[in-house]
Formats: sequence, structure tokens, C-alpha cells
Amino acid sequence: MKKQMLYACSLMVVVAGGANSQDASVPAKPEDTEQWQPVPVTVTPGEKGGAAPSDAIVLFDGKNLDQWVMAGDHSPARWHVEHGDMVVDKAVGNIETKRLFKNYQLHLEYKIPANIAGEGQARGGQTHLPRRLRDLHARLRERIGNV
Repeated sequence: MKKQMLYACSLMVVVAGGANSQDASVPAKPEDTEQWQPVPVTVTPGEKGGAAPSDAIVLFDGKNLDQWVMAGDHSPARWHVEHGDMVVDKAVGNIETKRLFKNYQLHLEYKIPANIAGEGQARGGQTHLPRRLRDLHARLRERIGNV
């Protein structure tokens, strides 16, 4: 029995070794190992500092809330824009984008108000952010202090 097991194991090693060996006389070609298609779209940076890159979907341009709706009923967003900033209105509730995004890279800029009222999560309008951003916002509050 031991001889049969030893023979079977050595046969598997020989077969496995033969299956993985390559013919060294045939040089490898880049086409065999590299992906050449599809060619990715060229993304150009914004023309001015702070401008969006060519592939960006701008959700807020500092002028209006056209890309946003109320989270509950999807009616037009009732927050407001002041001096190019989106201003949270806690009284009307949360907003969300009109479009659903599944796989994205997010660039976010926000200001923390000087005078914050309330305690804990009631202190700001970050609840509309994805969970990771809410966690980041909480860590920033802890590091910076009572912001």
C-alpha cells in the first residue's frame, strides 16, 4: 500500500511539473501577457485650479441644486445655495443625488460652520454622505476638536 501511495504521489509531482513547464526556446511576446484592449479613455485635468477633470460628473456647480433631490420623496432639493455654497437646511431633511452611483471616485469639498449647535450627529448635515465619508467626518471632528 505504501509503495502504491508513493508511486501515486511521485506520478502527480511529475505530471504537475510537466504541466507547468514552459518551452524556453520560444520567447514570450508582450501580447501574450499584456492587455491591450480596451484602450482607456484619456482624462484631461481641469483647465484652472479646482476645475473638474474631463470625465467628471459635476453634482454641484455652486449655482443650483439641479442634480439633487429630497431623500424621502425625490422632490426637488429644498436646501439652498448661498455665495456658491450648498447650505444644509436641517428642517427640511436630507438630500441625495438624482442619479445612482455604484462604482465611483468622489471628490468632496465642504466647510465646517463656525458656530455649531447640538450634540453628536445632530451637529451637522453629514448624514447624506456615504458611510465611509461619515466615518471620516467623525474622525476629523475628533482630531480637530469640537467642529
